[in-house]
Amino acid sequence: MVSIVNSTGLHTMHLWTQGLAKRGLFALAGFNGGPEAVVPLNGTKGLLGTNPLTYAFPSDNGEVVIDMATSEIPFFKIIGAKKDNTPLPYNTAVDDDGELTTEPQKAIDDKEVSNLLPMGGNYKGYNINYLMEVMTSALIGAKISSQMKNGFVAEEHGGFIIAIAIDKVTSRKDYNTAVKDMNEKIRSQKPKRKVEKVIVPGDRNLERMKGMSDEMEIEVSEDYIKALNELTK
Repeated sequence: MVSIVNSTGLHTMHLWTQGLAKRGLFALAGFNGGPEAVVPLNGTKGLLGTNPLTYAFPSDNGEVVIDMATSEIPFFKIIGAKKDNTPLPYNTAVDDDGELTTEPQKAIDDKEVSNLLPMGGNYKGYNINYLMEVMTSALIGAKISSQMKNGFVAEEHGGFIIAIAIDKVTSRKDYNTAVKDMNEKIRSQKPKRKVEKVIVPGDRNLERMKGMSDEMEIEVSEDYIKALNELTK
């Protein structure tokens, strides 16, 4: 596990996990997207970060790569909606009374304190957002959102990267067989009406990446991989 502290921002986390997955590792990473962005469940004022989570691991069709905020929508979407005077999707934000709103002007103030909902708008998403808040701050010695100044200028943000050597915890052959079996059953399932197919998480990213250059990825140095391998011995 590697911790990141005193950072101003990290907006493309999946490049780190994707690079590790390409080298056969199972990777999980998170970053504190706070402060004053996401309301606690049933709250009325943004306090937590959007706290993005990314994971990547070898699969039967390249690598599964996921990168997402643990808020229902990322912070930049509410900024864009306010600027363009366009409505927010339903069940993504609340006003200062804690009531659902699609009006960005009611969900974010002039100081950019937003009232975004945790993903799903329910306690399960709130639990994940809160977990990522603690893992990206208190756990690694970085500031938690309630201790930060508002904005992304101050070097107060933290994050983590966890890399697991699959063959140190299980048979790589068994791992490959299990993942392939699950993916085949998911993709072969009958889709609901008006949907073309059932997909595995990460399939849409693979479609978007077709034909794109590997130069867009961040290469992880072999010294870094060696250090991670030493930690797993």
